[in-house]
Amino acid sequence: MTAVSDGATAVPSRPLRGLVRRYEGYRLSGFAPGSHVGMPSVDLTIILPIGLPLTISRTAMADQRPGEFGALASGLGTEPVVIEHDGEQHGVQITVTPAGCSALLHVPPAELRQYIVPLEDLLGRDAARLLDGVHAATGWREAFALLDRTLCARLGRAPQPDARLERAWARTTGPTAMSVEQVAAEVGWSRRRLETAFASEYAVTPRDAVRLGRFARAHAMLRVA
Repeated sequence: MTAVSDGATAVPSRPLRGLVRRYEGYRLSGFAPGSHVGMPSVDLTIILPIGLPLTISRTAMADQRPGEFGALASGLGTEPVVIEHDGEQHGVQITVTPAGCSALLHVPPAELRQYIVPLEDLLGRDAARLLDGVHAATGWREAFALLDRTLCARLGRAPQPDARLERAWARTTGPTAMSVEQVAAEVGWSRRRLETAFASEYAVTPRDAVRLGRFARAHAMLRVA
């Protein structure tokens, strides 16, 4: 069988910028079975599998069992996830920022932690609209347009996040490395208050966020190379 690799990447429409980082469509067929490691990230992940569900052999949370999962979301954390495949992979991945989690999923990242959560539990009927839409789409552009329409319709239904907390997250995970002490001083909080705010909103510590940001920068450099 001839191996087939097809995919596309797109940025979301303007109202979703800062909430959704990118859409990635993928279709791999005819490859040898293997494993894909989902590495820790400064963003959250939504996956809409087309066809077979995802087989996850290693979850990030010790109290969540591996298994098969349909459309899902997964939150922030510091542990990798392992996905098995039989040489066939087809679906769409949506990379969501922490601000996007609150604005689009209507829960803070801390509520998800790094559990794998059925998308229907978060989006209700919109989960089926997204999944049915990407199944029916005749190409990546049509699929991404459907994502834009459905996600834009969810805006404005969540409370506005704390601007200082968002700035602190951007500083700890952004392109310029900063220490936890520097970030706390910049936003006008004590280190303890910063730690409490991160635990409540993100379920990771500021120090974990710094490490995630460092990993994200290294990963971005490898992708460019």
